[in-house]
Order: sequence, then C-alpha cells, then structure tokens
Amino acid sequence: MISNNINQKMGLEEFNIDEDVKQVLLGSLLGDGSLGINKGGKSAFYREIHSLKQKEYLIWKNQFLKVFDTKLHEYSIYDSRTDRTYHSILLWSKTNTLLTLYFQNLYKQGKKTINEDLLNQVGILGLAIWYMDDGYYHYGDYRCALSTDSYTYGEQLLVKNWLKNKFNVNAQIHKSSSKSVRYNIVLSKNETDKFLRMIQSFIVPSMYYKLGHLKEENSLKIEMHNNKNTQYRKLSYQLNKEYHWKHNKEYYKANKERLLKYREDYYLKNRDSILKQKKGYHAKNREIIKQRLKLYYRNNKGKVKEGNRDYYQGNREKILKREKEYQKKNRDKINKRVRERLLKCPELREKKNKRERERYHKRKLAKVNKNANFR
Repeated sequence: MISNNINQKMGLEEFNIDEDVKQVLLGSLLGDGSLGINKGGKSAFYREIHSLKQKEYLIWKNQFLKVFDTKLHEYSIYDSRTDRTYHSILLWSKTNTLLTLYFQNLYKQGKKTINEDLLNQVGILGLAIWYMDDGYYHYGDYRCALSTDSYTYGEQLLVKNWLKNKFNVNAQIHKSSSKSVRYNIVLSKNETDKFLRMIQSFIVPSMYYKLGHLKEENSLKIEMHNNKNTQYRKLSYQLNKEYHWKHNKEYYKANKERLLKYREDYYLKNRDSILKQKKGYHAKNREIIKQRLKLYYRNNKGKVKEGNRDYYQGNREKILKREKEYQKKNRDKINKRVRERLLKCPELREKKNKRERERYHKRKLAKVNKNANFR
C-alpha cells in the first residue's frame, strides 16, 4: 500500500498496488527507469533501457511492472563513430494515471529529482533495485557505490542522511573527478559489507557480480583485480623509485622520534604474535632467506663488516652478557653441535686440536716461568 502522507500530497487514495510492485517501481525510478509524457498527451508512461547483458534482469523486473501493461522489445543500433553495433532491450508501458502522479511529483522542469517523500517510501527491496540499476562494486578495494551523478549535491545529502537514518548505513559523497561538479554516493569497506548483506536476498542471479566478496563465484575476479593492482603498484614504484626514496627519507627525518616510539609500542603490544609470525616465515622460507643473505653479504661485504663492528662496539656488554646466558642455558646443545661439526669436517677437527695443543704449551710454559721466578 502507498503511505498515507504521500497519498494526501499526490492524491493517490484511490490506487491500491502490491507493496513489491511499488518497491520495484520506486527503486527503478531512482535508478535507470524514467517517466515521460508524449507531446500533446496528458498521462505518463514508464521507460527503461538496458544492454542485452541485463536481459534476464529486465525480464525479472517486468514480472512486477506488467500491472502497468508493459512490453519488452529488443533492438540494435549501429554507431558510425565507434564502428560498432549495440544490442539493447527496451521495457516500456502504456500511459497510466498513477505514473502521471509520480511524474508530477518527481519531475521538475523536465528533469528527474529526488525528494524526501519519495525516499521515505523506499524499503530494502526498493534499495536493492536501485543498487542493481545504478550501483557498482569496486573489485580492487571491496567497496560499492551508487551512480548518483545526475542529481544535485543537495539531493546527494538527502540520500546520505536517509541511508543513515533508515538503514544505519554511513555513506560518503565523492566527486566523480577533480574537475567535475558531479557526485556519487560511496560506501567504505565495512559499510559495503553491511549494505550488501542487507540487500543480498533480493539480488537476482544475473546481478550477483555486484555482490562482490559475498559470492564465491566472484573470487576469481577479485583475485585478478588484486594481482593487477599489485603489478600496477610495483610498476609505479619502479618508475618513481627515486621520488619515493627521497619522500620517505624526508618524512622519516621529520618524524623519527614519533615513528620509533610507535614502532616500539607496537612491538611491545604484539611481541608474541610478531615472533610467532617471524618464526613461521623463517621455517617456510629458510633456504630463500639464506640465499638472500649470502647474496647481500657478497655485494655489501665491507658495509656489513663495518655495521657489525659499530654495533658490537656500541653494545659490547649487552652482547657478551646475552652470549654468556645463552651458552649457560644451552651448554649441552652447543657441545653436541660442535662435536657433530668436528666429526663431519676433519679440517676443523685438526684446527681445534692444534689450538688446544698451543694453549696447553702456553699454560705449561707460564707455569714453568712462574716456578722459576718463585725460586
């Protein structure tokens, strides 16, 4: 049933249409559907055009709108500018008094507008129809939006507030481009998930691609977009490597203390999970890490030695203390490892024996000298 408020404003008391029909009509009027009056005519008719890819969707929609005596017609148009033929499907109705009343309420000076009375009548089904008509899903960043660029900024604000008050969906108004004065309604990642879960039961199978991450059949498409974005970022970084290095270096210098403090706090809060993650990564990629370290050491031998020397000089007591504690805790393990290495490598075993003999002779000589001095 049509609400009493709108009945009084539009004079619709005598009309009694099914609620689902009304929601499909309202959602379509917000989206791709339009109303018109022929020259010399008094009553309005409904009209909507889609490409043949959306044929199944328009046939589904016609099941509701056929109460307005609608028809479907397929046709093709050749465009000489692009040298291509475009195949479309048209849904249109005969003139109708109810459609005329909606035309008088929505069209000002021949242009479709949005008003509060219309929005207050739209439910979840009507919102789903609007999204199927004019909505799109950003596969790169898991966000969705409504193409509302034909409406004024004031109407965008009206839609934004309506989504928040009626459906608890926080929307943002974005410019179509930096030079444009056109705007779209855009949802964040979290709000997109909430919004799509709310309307997904009303989405027809041919429009499942607009549900993005909620449908398993879209996973391949999402993966392709993610790979494309990764490749684009890598290429962009390679082309602007010097700029990025310079920018990052300047930013780090300007915010060094804050960044170091943040890093330290983050590590202390998440120490266990970080160490667990590192351990798992090292276990999986042990050989790759070894090869990388060898290659880096080979290419930067002097730099590495100098860095190690500087670090040792600055942290000598700390390092010796840590080594002593480690040796004390793992004495048996270290001795076992040394014995295994000596057994495997005769050269190491010979070097060890030589060092021990030299130490023995030094101790013996020191003892003899000590006794001689004592006498």
